[in-house]
Amino acid sequence: MIDRTNAKCPRCGYDMRGVIDSWTAACPIEGACSECGLALRWRDVLHPAYGIAAWCVEARRSPVAWPAQLMGTLSRAARPCRFWSLVALHQPIRWPRLMALVLSLAVTTLVLLDLATAAIVVADHRDVQTRGATSTATDADVFAQVAMNPFSANPVAGYVYPRARGGTRTVVGLATRDYWTGLWLARWPFTLGVLATPLTTAIAFGALPVARRRARVQPQHIARVALYGYVVPFAVLLVAAAGSTWSALLHPPIVRPHVLHAVALLFLGVATLAWWFAAVRGYLRMERSLAVAASATSIGLMIPLAAVAAAWYLLSWG
Repeated sequence: MIDRTNAKCPRCGYDMRGVIDSWTAACPIEGACSECGLALRWRDVLHPAYGIAAWCVEARRSPVAWPAQLMGTLSRAARPCRFWSLVALHQPIRWPRLMALVLSLAVTTLVLLDLATAAIVVADHRDVQTRGATSTATDADVFAQVAMNPFSANPVAGYVYPRARGGTRTVVGLATRDYWTGLWLARWPFTLGVLATPLTTAIAFGALPVARRRARVQPQHIARVALYGYVVPFAVLLVAAAGSTWSALLHPPIVRPHVLHAVALLFLGVATLAWWFAAVRGYLRMERSLAVAASATSIGLMIPLAAVAAAWYLLSWG
């Protein structure tokens, strides 16, 4: 028995039940949508959940399998063309799992920033001791205190300095919150601009006439590409954070942090273009995929970067 209830074109949503009712002898293997021209397999129309890989975060598995699904998705997302050849239009979109993917990326990034902050504080702790100070706190104590209390206002450690004319002077180290404020939170315009890139690119893509009229791509498919695409901005933020970490750990740093920040922005543009090009060609299966992806990416990047530049100018010059 063929289920015609949800027999729609995977891309434009055109009702395919009329075509199915015209079959008399057998079900053909392949066909095409008469509305948008998408070449399709009737198996995918009649059985949309077919082919969802177990490694994908949208595959319904137990919560215990989530870390393996997350790693499987991220490893394949590193090759966008390969990734979008495995995630198909006909497969149902599971929004809670896509939102869980973005949340997992955010949590992972914060954990890595927390560990980087702890490493920087330990490096400062050692530097203070090399200058003649003593402390009862070990490197492990400092690392654990910072890692377990990322926004604590309590001093990290106490130090005893010998005075030149005898006696000692006791000082306390900076609080973990001060490190977070100075290293990461002070760059919030850059962070917001990078995180806005998938959203602005999706909006720019949806506004293109070729997407709205000719291919008739549905908004949910654009949103799916954008949510998976959050792999790119979080990777960019980690590259930028590596620049700040490198600068804080090495005095003077071999590579200036601004160089890695510039590399991060360059990576943002190239990776965003590659991501949308692969999605347009392999997932949405649209014509002139490179031109479409380049147009959407250029507009999508221009909006947040212009906003970041304006915010930095206003905050710096008042």
